[in-house]
Amino acid sequence: MNKKDKNKYGKEDKKLEDVCFGKNATVSFIEEHPERCLSVYIAENANKSTYNKILALCKSRGIPFHKVPREYLDKQTSYSNHQGVMVKITSLDIFEIGKLYEIANEHDKGPLLFVVLDHVEDVQNFSSIIRTAEVLGASGVVFPKRRSALPTGTVLKVSSGAAARLPLIRVNSIFNALEVIKSKNLWVIGLDMDGESLCNMELPERLAIVVGGEDRGLTRTVKNSCDELAKIPMSGKTGSLNAAVAASIGIYEWRRSVDKLQ
Repeated sequence: MNKKDKNKYGKEDKKLEDVCFGKNATVSFIEEHPERCLSVYIAENANKSTYNKILALCKSRGIPFHKVPREYLDKQTSYSNHQGVMVKITSLDIFEIGKLYEIANEHDKGPLLFVVLDHVEDVQNFSSIIRTAEVLGASGVVFPKRRSALPTGTVLKVSSGAAARLPLIRVNSIFNALEVIKSKNLWVIGLDMDGESLCNMELPERLAIVVGGEDRGLTRTVKNSCDELAKIPMSGKTGSLNAAVAASIGIYEWRRSVDKLQ
């Protein structure tokens, strides 16, 4: 597998507890535990009937699907007999978009914060954001099914267990998730250099903070969907912050604003 493959499919995960492989085992896991399937991978030269069967299962259950070089599966499974099929799984509870309604209805008054990740793909950033969100009182982290870091055991470890204590909500569309959030009377602020200085803003107690991906920041559709944009003022020469640091500053500013009101 070359460097391009690694960038496209993510870093190699040597922990076999995060994957299930083999034709029959993968099919059974998808059928019995679709909510724990993060992403399915099948070798480019896989048997056609196997490919079609697993593809149909993934489509019917909304599970992301990738066709990859067989060498990628070899390394992911430590050269086990994977039969050209593998599914990345999670032991964490992962919720669908309906969880947004449930949480918002339970907290119809008073402070409420959702942290929305617009294609944050780095596992370290993903984990750090979850940890900060849980520590500072957020009610959930929202992320997309595609082009996002996956909530595997690595995320649980790096987040110091916060990933098991904070609702993780995986959605098909960040745009649709923001529409749901706004329908529940939350204000949506995207962290972006085109916005007003975060230091000059009075953040509402019912808020969704949107954090862009490492390479592109906020996508155009998500950026246009935000009620407001906020930038973190910087004076150093580096010129930018990584996603986890930017998110942490935004979450802390919300916490500080809420505490001032109480």
